[in-house]
Amino acid sequence: MILRVTGLDHVQITAPEELVDEVLDYYRDCLGLEALDKPEGTSAAGGWFRIGLAELHISVTPDNLPKIAYFGITVDDFGATVERLRECG
Repeated sequence: MILRVTGLDHVQITAPEELVDEVLDYYRDCLGLEALDKPEGTSAAGGWFRIGLAELHISVTPDNLPKIAYFGITVDDFGATVERLRECG
């Protein structure tokens, strides 16, 4: 049987404890992502966001590993997106 991936459920990234508030603000305020309530039993630190049908999970780690973590997004207006991201730094 061949495995066929049919979508993306969530992406997990990390943020250092001293920057977590700025990271959460960026995804919520700059990118306009919808913040989600984290399920009971998960760490209170960090945050979860909705991205279309998928979710972005941000956890807090003291050493912020892994050193390389990223994800790609699709947008409806590339130029406006670039401008907005530049405004946000």
